Amino acid sequence: MNGLADLLRSLILAPALAGSLSTLPDSRMDGPQPVAAVAAEAPHSAEPVSAHYKVSGNKELRPVQIRDDGNKVYIEWAPAQAIPAVFSLDGLGREEMVNGYMRGGVFTIDRIYDTLVFRIDKAAATARRVPPRATVR
Repeated sequence: MNGLADLLRSLILAPALAGSLSTLPDSRMDGPQPVAAVAAEAPHSAEPVSAHYKVSGNKELRPVQIRDDGNKVYIEWAPAQAIPAVFSLDGLGREEMVNGYMRGGVFTIDRIYDTLVFRIDKAAATARRVPPRATVR
């Protein structure tokens, strides 16, 4: 029964631990072995910065790149830049906190918003989505 318990424990705990630890012990090797880094989900793009977003406002809060793939928004800030809180605007123009996550230096939002607001205290910058042009054939 101990073997089954160990197997269940490894199936449940391993995925959770893999994302939060930089090394995991391996009894077959001498010492801890590095866990492979998780690659950013963002697709690599040759598009210019803010190709699908018009960014305005405080220059210190503007991301160096913002793009989407039609399903998710990918935002990058300069390495030494303070990362602001990110908000969307509701139907009445009120700011609502956006849920997102950092992966590989890219802030990812799991949906598309027409307008995003980046804010630290009273300073703000805004990104407005410019929908891709439909191709006419």
